[in-house]
Amino acid sequence: MSEEDSGIVILVPILNFDCDEDIVKLDKTLSIRRVRTGEIETMLEQFPNSKMLKSALGDTKFVIEERCSSEETPSTYFRSKDDKSLVPIVTSLRLLEIGETPMLTSFYVSADSLYISDPYPKRVTTLNNYHILSKEKIEDFKALWKAQKNADKKKPHLLFALSQFNKSFEDSSEEEFIDYITAFESIVFGRGTNPPSPYGRAIGIAIGMLIGKNEKERTSIEQKLNEAYEIRNKVAHGHLRHKLDSVNDEKLLTLLAFTKECLIQTLQKLLKE
Repeated sequence: MSEEDSGIVILVPILNFDCDEDIVKLDKTLSIRRVRTGEIETMLEQFPNSKMLKSALGDTKFVIEERCSSEETPSTYFRSKDDKSLVPIVTSLRLLEIGETPMLTSFYVSADSLYISDPYPKRVTTLNNYHILSKEKIEDFKALWKAQKNADKKKPHLLFALSQFNKSFEDSSEEEFIDYITAFESIVFGRGTNPPSPYGRAIGIAIGMLIGKNEKERTSIEQKLNEAYEIRNKVAHGHLRHKLDSVNDEKLLTLLAFTKECLIQTLQKLLKE
């Protein structure tokens, strides 16, 4: 029996997310689609004690839908499919700067059973506004997703950089400096055993050459990423211990945002190669 007609479906509600299209097909078995009327409410009726989940998922507009083979069981899916299916979708949305779209739990649905991966998730702040995947960005989203699926073990430097990029969304602002620079180190130095020093300047030059549109941009990228590398060292060695805030650390947060944007542009470009 093929995956398409096995009757087993994995549904992952996407919070704070909307799309200009009702369905975005990624391959024969995987898509992002609009929720059907009463669909999530009906499933949640099987878990009456999950009040937080009901509250969090109440306004969900879209789900990730994956059709599975008949050999799939809830335990094998929830143990192995998370990284294969969900991470490239989340990463693609983040690379397009759509906004954070939390995924609290997933449902395993078959003809005679219904399971949930986490009926009691940690509290997640939901937003009143929705992050929208516009019609103009759908093809870019699909291309980034496909590039990640096709990235193999021959590009460990790129895969590691993507994992560091995702890690930054779980960390504090000051720790993000470490995540971003570690990602750049993997991209710039990952292919060789003897990286040139000073490391910060080497990273700045390499990334400037990759994404800078002209000499002025390349110079600015070199200088600012070198500065970000120095801040990363201060955080890593315990010399910058306080949490960054918009009042006292405006310059550092501006540098952090610049570093993140450089990393996004770099990852997008490398994935398109």
